[in-house]
Amino acid sequence: MVLLDKKGVHRVLIPRRRAFRYLKFDGEAAISDLHLHLSMLNGESVGWFRCDDPLLNQIWEMGKYTLLVNKHQEYESCPRNKMKFFSGDGIIDALVDYYTFGNAPLVDASLSLTEAGRDGGLRHDLFDNSSLLWDYPGWRIIMFYNHTRYCTDPAFIARYFEEMATCLEWMIAKTNREGLIYQYPIPGGAFNRGFGPVDYGCSMDRLGERPYLNALFYQSLRCMSMLAETLQDARSAIWAKMADQVFEAFNARLWSEDRGAYLDTYDTAYIPQDGNALALLFGLAQRERAKRVLKTLKEKNWSSYGSAMMSAPSRARDTRDGVYTISPPFCTYEAEARFRLGDAEGALQLIKNCWGTMIRKGAKTFWEYAPNHPTDCWQYRAHAWSAGCTYLLSAFVLGIQPQKAGYDEILFRPCGNVGSFKGVIPTPHGEIAVCCDGKKNYTLAIPRGIPLKAELPEGATLKTVEYDS
Repeated sequence: MVLLDKKGVHRVLIPRRRAFRYLKFDGEAAISDLHLHLSMLNGESVGWFRCDDPLLNQIWEMGKYTLLVNKHQEYESCPRNKMKFFSGDGIIDALVDYYTFGNAPLVDASLSLTEAGRDGGLRHDLFDNSSLLWDYPGWRIIMFYNHTRYCTDPAFIARYFEEMATCLEWMIAKTNREGLIYQYPIPGGAFNRGFGPVDYGCSMDRLGERPYLNALFYQSLRCMSMLAETLQDARSAIWAKMADQVFEAFNARLWSEDRGAYLDTYDTAYIPQDGNALALLFGLAQRERAKRVLKTLKEKNWSSYGSAMMSAPSRARDTRDGVYTISPPFCTYEAEARFRLGDAEGALQLIKNCWGTMIRKGAKTFWEYAPNHPTDCWQYRAHAWSAGCTYLLSAFVLGIQPQKAGYDEILFRPCGNVGSFKGVIPTPHGEIAVCCDGKKNYTLAIPRGIPLKAELPEGATLKTVEYDS
């Protein structure tokens, strides 16, 4: 609030973007001049990507720019809507950042925000039963874990570990006798007779035992168990055992043999993309079940515009009209699962369907969601959680990932029939450059002394050049 208690001409400068989101006058006043300045965090883009497919090049570049306009004091959800950090957004923001700008200090800046409630997934009170967005503590934990994979920093782990353990204990407190989280309606507040959103899709009543929420719970347990082991914390074994129990209950209670997918228990009329994509990505769907889920999603959820949030209409309220809506974040997770499970061609087709459609509709930045429709657009036009396509193309087409934390060992595993491509990946040890001539002949330039694990397509060759960083 700015108080101007004297008559006359005043010049007001508001440097904090969020502080001047709305303008309201109490009394008589007139604006003689108004200047708006483009606000983005300065930073040099180190990573880049080029291939023989112009659409994929355009998709990669637009994803990078979509992240850039949401980088400020912390990762923000959208420059024209909310302008806050949400852990469900931040996890993808950071993944894109690792592959484009290389250094992600905004992970620390974002996680350091202590505002309670829905924004970052914080859960200060173990017995709080009115918190919205039950999925966001899980995304907060996984975002924390991912940062330890890409950027070695023992002080970072020590700084946030106990807070993440509190988030995990909050999730554990929501489990039923089967060991799964049971979603129930969340009161919207003491003065609100309605109910609040239970997940990223803003649904108010996707209830019961859900694949989406429990896949997040499973991965959160695994991530915290692995980090606890590095700290020699006795809770590592406890969380690992709980993860095993969730795995068993998840597959026993949520799998439908008839439908070839995991289903919500409250409404079994549709195939949910979110829970099935995460079940694939986190290893809950194994062997034949994984193959069936991949097939089911393609048959039931896919269209020319992406993979729909639901395969059929739902009775749940405020699900973003699931069957009619594409979620770019969950197309990211589904495409990543396809890359990891050997369906690289399916992953690339999904990238072209989802992000290519937004470009064909005139997008300049990627949208929060995308209508499952040939011409309709989305209201909110610049959400960095929809920039995951850039991460996917760098991590899986270029094929560079950390095999050990902080790239202390490099994994080179190029995926997909893209033809010729080249690019650069920034790492804590220096840049990694990769080039493919279109005939499965790869050249890799890496910092000297960093071990390399290469998993190449059949018949491929690899030339490695080491340099002093």
